[in-house]
Amino acid sequence: AYPGLRCTFEDLCAWRWNTSEWEVAGAGAGALPANLSTGPGDDADNNTNGHYLVTGWRPGEVRVWSPKYAGTRELCRLELHAHMTHMTSGLLKVAVETVSNKNTSWVLGERSGTDSRMWDYYSFNVGRIKQEFNIVIEVIFGEQLPSLVALDNIRLIDCFLERKKEECLSTQFPCGNSTRCIDHHQVCDMSLDCPDGSDELQGCDKVNVEGSRCNFESSMCGWHNEEDNWMNWTLHSGPTETDHTGPSVDHTYKNMSGKYIYVEMSGSARLGAASILISPQFNPPPAVVGNISSRHYNACYVSFYYHQYGPHSGSLTLMLKEQYHSQIKELWRSFGDQGNVWKRVIRPLPLVSQRYKLFFEAK
Repeated sequence: AYPGLRCTFEDLCAWRWNTSEWEVAGAGAGALPANLSTGPGDDADNNTNGHYLVTGWRPGEVRVWSPKYAGTRELCRLELHAHMTHMTSGLLKVAVETVSNKNTSWVLGERSGTDSRMWDYYSFNVGRIKQEFNIVIEVIFGEQLPSLVALDNIRLIDCFLERKKEECLSTQFPCGNSTRCIDHHQVCDMSLDCPDGSDELQGCDKVNVEGSRCNFESSMCGWHNEEDNWMNWTLHSGPTETDHTGPSVDHTYKNMSGKYIYVEMSGSARLGAASILISPQFNPPPAVVGNISSRHYNACYVSFYYHQYGPHSGSLTLMLKEQYHSQIKELWRSFGDQGNVWKRVIRPLPLVSQRYKLFFEAK
């Protein structure tokens, strides 16, 4: 029931970081930040399609903050995995910052940097803390270049007693007529998560921006194929035309009459051919969603379900392009066969100051 107790970077993480310093990356996340040339080939669970948080050398230090906590138990500890390159003169430090007028802080532990180029396990004793606080993971770079630090599997262990079921956190939504709590990003996601379905009855259809909410049951909601596509995304229901590929049912209704969009990657697909699906143009989110100290930080995100199954699955990439910027930002990528299952992806929007479009590329 507490946010951020386990952060694997496979989904939204309640921990906070400056997106100009850190980036969620990995084999499944696409390109590394511009100042990095290489990174771990897998995550801390040896998953080559997994994700991690990564940063490269810069003057001074970079930090990652936990959510606010209070009332930890005596045996509370922080565990994490770190992957370091050219960090022998650097430092990994974990500290506590209290959320009070005094704003006091103290160091829980320091570990010397390494050049191990593998995932190493670290543990820090947190202990009993009564007042409200944040945990801060701090990376201090040395003089060697190019330095790299990746973090994964951040966990708080034995820190809290179990909450009573009827207590929901401020970051959660209380299901009606139920003691169940769900994360806010599960509200209005076109998937019934509450037993009574109250999570999808919160005025979800009042969002009148074309293309911002679409289950593809009646149309493509303003999303469209790029003109020069070799292969096109098409509305479909039921199994795909090629055996042992694609879904047999949609995700919304989980039946053979429900609609979804797909692109056929086998048979006539030309080697290296790409099919690009383009969104309508969206206005930028308010600046407050990029303010790391705001409760609305990372409140604007892209959420979708994808099904990537079969021997010719190729890659699927989500990208963003601002109206007057030539640079295309890659938000997420998945390679190869992901199994005969619908999977959910949630990606916070990067800092966007102009109108923008989203692109899905199947290749």
